Amino acid sequence: MEEQDVTLGAWLQAIQSTETSAWDALPSLELYMDQVITLINREIDLFLTDKDRGITPSMINNYVKAGALPRPEQKKYNREHLAILSLICMLKAEFSIQEIRDLIGVLSENIETKTLYEEVTRSHAAYLKDSAARVGDADTMSDAGRCRLAIELAVEANAKRLIAAKLLSSVSLPDEKDKDKKKKKDEA
Repeated sequence: MEEQDVTLGAWLQAIQSTETSAWDALPSLELYMDQVITLINREIDLFLTDKDRGITPSMINNYVKAGALPRPEQKKYNREHLAILSLICMLKAEFSIQEIRDLIGVLSENIETKTLYEEVTRSHAAYLKDSAARVGDADTMSDAGRCRLAIELAVEANAKRLIAAKLLSSVSLPDEKDKDKKKKKDEA
């Protein structure tokens, strides 16, 4: 049990001091799939739970097929691909890939990928640091205290996930807007 305490404490300290790569720190050179996998998994390693295995080539291919990630150009991925893939990694625990596609699609009509990436990664880092700070000194917290805080954080996350899902369901997606326009035109 002592080893878990040290590991949790060290992990929480790492969360508090970590910074997500800034847009300009993302490689400007185009990368092949294996390079993308290495880079993204290095970026998200700290955020993986025991159940997660990181990103795989088949996951990336599925994201492309679903339309959440643009197709690579000549099997090469650019900075925009890396930014969107990072966003997918942050959102995939809360949303389906189709919902992520819709979110990114609507936002990309109104905001540049660079701005979206910077805003989301800044928020992600702030929420992680805030949540890690709420744990306090993990090395002195009792098991019951950890369980209580785990439940509190899970309930809070669930409430926020529910509200986020309701917000997304209230958005008129581009596909739905086209259907509405066609319906109104047919009725006229």
